[in-house]
Amino acid sequence: MDPPVIDPVSEVGNSILQRRIIGLMAAGHRLITVRSPITRHVVHVAVMTPENASIIDRIPLWRAKRLIHAGAIVPDTGNLDSANELLLSRTANRDRFG
Repeated sequence: MDPPVIDPVSEVGNSILQRRIIGLMAAGHRLITVRSPITRHVVHVAVMTPENASIIDRIPLWRAKRLIHAGAIVPDTGNLDSANELLLSRTANRDRFG
């Protein structure tokens, strides 16, 4: 028997906040990584508006990692440590918009 397929944008798989993040990204908002000025490690993720590139929310790193693990978002470089932006995955985009 095959394991169940996890839908990255399903009602059951993600919290309300995670579904909100996916919805904002689908509407054109960007998720950018914010690094520590001392260690240059990613410390959290910021949500930016598409119009004027202002930060409207900050997302804890653990929540971004959970969305990456669920397959809803992907780092632009394929690796979170070197990523500048997190992108909506093709799977999440296809499931949301057909």
